[in-house]
Amino acid sequence: MNRLAQQWQKASRESGGVFKEWSHQDILRDLAECQSDYRRRNKQLTAALDRLAERITEARTEYALQSSISKMRASFQAGVEAQAADQRAAAGSAHKKEAQRSERAMRRFAEEVSGALKTLDPEVPTEARAAIEGKGEETIAASGVFRRNALLAQLRLDIWHANEAAAERRRTVEQVEEWRERLLGLEGRAVDELDNRLRRVVEGDAPPADLEEQVDRVAGEAREASNREYALTVIMEELESLGYVVESGFETASAQQPEALLRKPGMEDGYHVSLRAEGSLLHNRVVRETTNSGLVGDGTRSADRARSDRQAEQTWCGDLASALAACGAKGVHGRVVSRKKVGEVPVKAIAALTHTIKVKKKRRRKRNGRLRSRVGR
Repeated sequence: MNRLAQQWQKASRESGGVFKEWSHQDILRDLAECQSDYRRRNKQLTAALDRLAERITEARTEYALQSSISKMRASFQAGVEAQAADQRAAAGSAHKKEAQRSERAMRRFAEEVSGALKTLDPEVPTEARAAIEGKGEETIAASGVFRRNALLAQLRLDIWHANEAAAERRRTVEQVEEWRERLLGLEGRAVDELDNRLRRVVEGDAPPADLEEQVDRVAGEAREASNREYALTVIMEELESLGYVVESGFETASAQQPEALLRKPGMEDGYHVSLRAEGSLLHNRVVRETTNSGLVGDGTRSADRARSDRQAEQTWCGDLASALAACGAKGVHGRVVSRKKVGEVPVKAIAALTHTIKVKKKRRRKRNGRLRSRVGR
C-alpha cells in the first residue's frame, strides 16, 4: 500500500501536480475497485485462458487424432495398394501358371490324339482316313475338357471300327487271292468270268455272299473238265500210237462234239471205232459204214459179216485194253462199268462218210498243271 502511495506521489511530482490527490479512502476504494476489477478480469482471463487451453488441447487432440487418422489412412492405403499389387502379381503369376498348365495339358492332349491317329491301319481307305483325321482336328480344337474327352473317346471308337474294317478287308483279299490261286491252270469261260469277279473284289468291290460256293463249284467243274480233257488227250495219244487215225469228231478237248470216229489201218473197209464222251464216261463201240439208207443193216446178217464184225470188235477190245494199260502208267485210270460180249449185239451201221475231217492235235498238258497266269495277277 505504501509502495502504491509512493508511486502515486512520484507520478504526481513528475506530472506537475495535475492529478487529483487521492484521499486514503479514495485510494482504498479505488484499490478495492481495481482489485475487484483485477480479480474479475483475472477470472475472465483465466476462464478465457482455460477455454483457450481447452480449445488448444482439443485442437491438439483433434490434430493428433486427424494426424493419426491420416497416417493410418495413408498406411492403410499403402497397405491396400501393396496388397492389391501383391494380389495383381499373384493373379498374374496364377494366370501365367494356369496358362502354362493349360498349354501343357493341350500339348499332352494333342499328342494323345496324334498317337491315336497313328494307330490307324495303313490300308484304311483314303476317304475314311480323311474323315477320321478331320475328326482328330475337331477334337484338338474343341473347348472344354469334357467335350474334348468325349470327342477323343468317339475318335478312338471310329479308329477301331476303321481298323477292323481294314483287317476284314485284308482277310477278304487274302482269301480271294487263295481262291484265285485255286483257279490257276484251269480253263473255261466260267473260270475266266469268276476270276474277273474275284479280281474286282480285290480292287474294292464287295464280295457276294455265295462267292466261296461259286469258287468250289466252278473250280470243281473246271478241274473235272480238265481231267476229262487230259484223259481224252492221253487216250487219243495212246490210240494214235497203236495206229488209229481220227477221222472225225473231238474237235475240242472240251468235247463240244462229244463223238469221234477212229479207224485203224488194216481193219476191213467200212469199220470204225466210235468214241463218245459223256461226263466222266467214255462210250466206245465198233461201227460199220453202210449204204443202206435205213441204217438198220444191209440185209441179212451173213456169216461172213458176223465173222468180220467179231474180228473188228476183237481187234478193238485188244487195242483198248493196251491203251488203258498205257494210260494207267501215265496216271489216267479207268474202269469198265458196263460191257457187252463180242458178237452179243450186231455192229451198229452208220451212214457212209463223205469226207474226212482232219483234227489238229491238241498240245499235251499235265493234269491240273498251271499253263498260264490269270489276267490281273
